[in-house]
Amino acid sequence: MDPAESDLAHELRERIASEGPLRFDAFMREALYHPQHGYYTSGRAQVGREGDFLTSPSISPLFGRLLARQAAELWEALGKPDPFRIIEQGAHHGQLMGDLIQAVASQHPDFGHAARWTVVEPAPALRREQHNRLGDGVGHVVAIKDLAPCPGIHLSNELLDAFPVRLVERTVDGTWIDLHVAIDPSGFALQPGSTRAELSTDCLDALALLPPGARTEIREGLGEWFADIARALPRGAVLTLDYGHSRAEYYRPGRLRGTLAAYRHHRRIESPLDGPGQTDLTAHVDFTALAGSARAAGFEVAGFADQHHFLLGLARADFARWEADPHDPRGTAERRALQTLTHPGVMGTDFHAALFTRGIDPSEEFSGFGLENRRSLLEPAPVTIRA
Repeated sequence: MDPAESDLAHELRERIASEGPLRFDAFMREALYHPQHGYYTSGRAQVGREGDFLTSPSISPLFGRLLARQAAELWEALGKPDPFRIIEQGAHHGQLMGDLIQAVASQHPDFGHAARWTVVEPAPALRREQHNRLGDGVGHVVAIKDLAPCPGIHLSNELLDAFPVRLVERTVDGTWIDLHVAIDPSGFALQPGSTRAELSTDCLDALALLPPGARTEIREGLGEWFADIARALPRGAVLTLDYGHSRAEYYRPGRLRGTLAAYRHHRRIESPLDGPGQTDLTAHVDFTALAGSARAAGFEVAGFADQHHFLLGLARADFARWEADPHDPRGTAERRALQTLTHPGVMGTDFHAALFTRGIDPSEEFSGFGLENRRSLLEPAPVTIRA
C-alpha cells in the first residue's frame, strides 16, 4: 500500500482488482458514504470559510430564520396540525436546525408548540455532533422509513447534489454508455463500459439533443426517496434548496461535460477520482426529474424559484424594520447577509428552491414564491412514442 494512499482508496483498489471496474455511481457512493471512510459519514467534511465549502446556513442565521417563516406558512396552510414534524435531512453539524428552532421559538411561538424536530442521519459521527449542538429536544432517525406518519415538512439544503450519479457518455454511433472506475498505471481512471447503458425512455428523451462525445450525469433513487417521504408525511410539504436546473437547461446541447465536480478546501479538484473519501463530489440537481418523482409519490409542484427571488420574497416582511432603523447593527448584518445569499455571483441564481405539497390547496400562495414562481418549468414533457 502506498503510504500516501488513504484507507478508502486502498479498499477501492482491492475491490476493483477483485470484482472489476466499478460503475461511477458505486464509486461516488463509497467515496461519500462509506461507513468508516466516506467524506460525509466519517465527519471529515467541514463547512465554513476554514472548511471545504460554504453553505447558506454557514453564511448567516438569517437563512434559517427565513426558512422558519416559510415553514410556519406551510403549517398554517395545513390547518395548524399539532403535532407537526419538521424533518431535516443532510443536517451536517446541525447549524440550520439550530437556527430554525431559535427562529420558530422567538417569532412563531404557536408553531413552536406544535413542532416536533427530527433529523435524519445515518452516520454515527454526525449524529453525535448534532446531539451536542441541538440537545435532547431533537429526535434522530437513521432513515426516513423509520418515521411514523405525521403531518409535517421535510427540509433539506444541499442534500440532493450529493446523491450518487451515473456518469454516461454518448458514443460516435449515438448510443449511451456508462463510465466505470478502473485502475491504470496512474491510479484510478474512467473507462467506458462494454455494453449500452440501460436508460429509461424519459432519460433518453432528455439526452436526445446532446451530441456524440458529450458526457453527463443521471441521478437515480429519487423515486424511492420521495416514496419514503410520502409514507412519513400523509399531509405536508417537501422544501429543498440546491444548485441545479430544469431539465431543458441541464441537458442543453452546449453543456458537453455535465456538472460533476470535486472540491477540497474551497478549490475545485481536477479529477473526481482524486482522493476518494477526502474530497467532496457533487453534481447539479435535475429539478424536472425531482418533480416527476414527487408527483409519482402523490405531491404537487407548488413552487420553483432561484434562491435570489425565494429569499427576497421571504425577507420582504423585514424591509420596513430595516428601513426604520438603518443603523441598527442587527439589521445591518441581516441586510449584508441577504445580499450575499441572493447575489447572482454567489448563490442567488445557481441555487434554486423547490416546494412540493400534499393536502394543501394547489392555489395556495407562499411568500418564498411571491416574487417568482416558475413551476411551469417542471411540468412533464410531452410523451414520446418510440417505434
